[in-house]
Amino acid sequence: HAVQVEGPLRLDGRLDEPAWRRAPVHRLARQRTPTPGGPVTQTTTFRVVATRDAIYLGIRCDQTVPLVARRTRRDRAVESDRVTVDIDSRGRGKDAFHFEVTAGGTLVDGIRYNDTTIDLQWDGVWWAEVQRDAKGWTAEIEIPFRILRRPPKARPMRIQVRRYVSRLGETDEWAPTPRDGSREVSRYAPLEGIEFRARRLVADLYPYFSVGVALDTGDQVAASLVRRYGGNLKLRIGTDATVDATVLPDFGNVEADTAVFNLTTAELRFPEKRPFFQEGVDVLTTPLSVFYSRRIGSLSGTTAGNAVDAPPPAPVLGAAKLLWRVGKRGTLGALVAETGAQDVAVRSVDDGLTAPQRVLPYFTYALARGQIDLPNAGYVGLMAGGRVSFDRGPKDPWTVCPDLQAPERGSCFADAYFASADTLIRSRDGRYRAQGQVVGTLRWGGTPLAQIDGNVVRSGDMGGAARVRLEKAGGRMIGWIDYTWLGRDAEWNATGFLPVPHRHRLRAHLGWQTLSPHGAFLEERWQYEWVQRFNLDGLSMFEGYQLNHRAKWKSFWRHFVELHVRPRRWDDREARDGTPVERAGNVGLELELTSDHRRKVVWDLVSTTQVRTTGGAATYGWRTEVESSLDVIPSGPIQLRLGVNGTYDTGEFRWVETDPTDGVRRFARLRALALGALLRANYTVSPSLELQLYTQLLGAGTRYLDGHAVPMANTRVRLGALRPDPTFSPVRESEALWVMNLFLRWRFAPGSNLYVVLTRNQTDPTVPGGDGGLDLSQLGRMAASYLFLVKVVHRFAL
Repeated sequence: HAVQVEGPLRLDGRLDEPAWRRAPVHRLARQRTPTPGGPVTQTTTFRVVATRDAIYLGIRCDQTVPLVARRTRRDRAVESDRVTVDIDSRGRGKDAFHFEVTAGGTLVDGIRYNDTTIDLQWDGVWWAEVQRDAKGWTAEIEIPFRILRRPPKARPMRIQVRRYVSRLGETDEWAPTPRDGSREVSRYAPLEGIEFRARRLVADLYPYFSVGVALDTGDQVAASLVRRYGGNLKLRIGTDATVDATVLPDFGNVEADTAVFNLTTAELRFPEKRPFFQEGVDVLTTPLSVFYSRRIGSLSGTTAGNAVDAPPPAPVLGAAKLLWRVGKRGTLGALVAETGAQDVAVRSVDDGLTAPQRVLPYFTYALARGQIDLPNAGYVGLMAGGRVSFDRGPKDPWTVCPDLQAPERGSCFADAYFASADTLIRSRDGRYRAQGQVVGTLRWGGTPLAQIDGNVVRSGDMGGAARVRLEKAGGRMIGWIDYTWLGRDAEWNATGFLPVPHRHRLRAHLGWQTLSPHGAFLEERWQYEWVQRFNLDGLSMFEGYQLNHRAKWKSFWRHFVELHVRPRRWDDREARDGTPVERAGNVGLELELTSDHRRKVVWDLVSTTQVRTTGGAATYGWRTEVESSLDVIPSGPIQLRLGVNGTYDTGEFRWVETDPTDGVRRFARLRALALGALLRANYTVSPSLELQLYTQLLGAGTRYLDGHAVPMANTRVRLGALRPDPTFSPVRESEALWVMNLFLRWRFAPGSNLYVVLTRNQTDPTVPGGDGGLDLSQLGRMAASYLFLVKVVHRFAL
């Protein structure tokens, strides 16, 4: 129950105003962890007050154990005492807004959707203050109505309040929810006494201006002045429609991706870090990733032929996004974005002519998704979209396209379209789920797209895909079975993420979990997994059997251990032309270990070790990957993370080249070694002022030795058919990488920020003359790009 008052409250972390004394007091009574349903050990009370413009929550946390009051930058997880509030403002029992405040004053927010899924990428403008005393601490939270959503004549709001006590590892909650993940928002308790007064039109304008210096080093040092300006607009229309728009967005303050040493033939997926594209994930996400926002502005699928210099990523000129809750059951999401063109110098193969060529056109990305709610947080959704270019043929004086092929249908750049339907059906208790999706794709224009599995997608080709998943998500016994079919011409990498196409994939998991304390554990789970993948010609591309165990100990240490067996298989991507190549089987052990996360020093280890047979000579190869990090928190506002990682791979035959002159495909034993280190340091001076340093070093060396060959006439390459090749010359390559990001943010007003950014990126990680070993000695002389930038963003609430 909330009490309605006139006028705003003073936000200072003290519940000493008359309005708070009028509000009913509510008490958390039950644990969620570590003993589900058990009585709380610490007293927590909360009150709710509403004004014309906002909801206020006052949460009092009495404490009989030492308080952990750490703070860090906004939206970053930190081990600390904290309180969380989830508000289902629509009253649908399906989605909610998530607000979190640590005892140190750090704010975290996000959204919950489909009852049990949470995403912390959403950002809202809200405030909180905390006060600590000898008996505990108090959090005072203000949540403006302008960031909540509530259609007319909706059901009563619903609320969840939780408190986490770090020293005890205890979470207490207001509305009891099951630990097995089967239900969440649908179990929240009604919140009464709120008069929701949303304005018909609310707008927040965020113009920005940035100025800085860019410095490129290498053979020639060149400095340039950088000036950028643009802005974002967030517009709320009525009670439940939001429009976000951006013009010339600047992502200079975004943390760099972690560099990864990838020896596979599949693309790796990286998280989206650009603020504009982070919101709306609940509406635009589907089981098959037909939309992957990092495609917008990337060079994926673009071939520059004999480009003299690699083109930079395409700038995003503008974008707009609509999120609209239609009626009581409908949801509509739409996105449109425009990226700029890129021209680079390209050298002709025939006459050596070098002239500018358009290697990346102006692209328009557009997609829309509609969704109708079903009972028990299910839904049925339809989605369609694509990527369109209005650039046509080669740029004069060229007669061929950037990939040196002739254009089809008068265009060098293909348009790509997709349409999709998906559904989620859940049982009333949330324990049983069925999810499925079908997708159709069309490629139009452009040059033929030759994929490394030998398949070629041409203009006019249509493809299809489907996925179905049946799952038991709650209770002691859990499990799921998942089947995916990816058609031969299915291709949505222009807008989505499809790393390994043209497959049948079947996965089955069966597990047994205990989520209450027993023996030496607070909780544990055993799980058996089986995975099988076939290509569309029926060859086994992967087969795996694995048994794993994960547990949280009463000491609060965690472990995960897995034994897996993977028989020999075929790989139609290894030779880059679709020829199936036999790959060695392996037996492996995976181990993850994390120390007590409540301490000031936390250590974790992740390792994988595999032993495999490499061929007819009965020799063995092995691969090991190790990653370890040490988190140190010397004081509340300071967090340090030091990480090291290494990869060693030896003995396996890998493809090196296909030589039509000699009529052979050449393979060699791979020997690869990579070592890396990273440092992340955060100093949060206050909730509004933070400093972050991120830097990473990575050195890698690859050598291909002991060359073997097989005739090109062989339609399949078996390991036993490889024969020594005396003409083979070993291939060696070394790489070195150093990236750095120094980032200061000052929130000088709600939603308004000053950024100071210094970054260093490696222009080309290849070490000149590298012999395949680790060589960091030339790192200071290798080409790099530096950027120093000052950026101001100011929020105007309209």
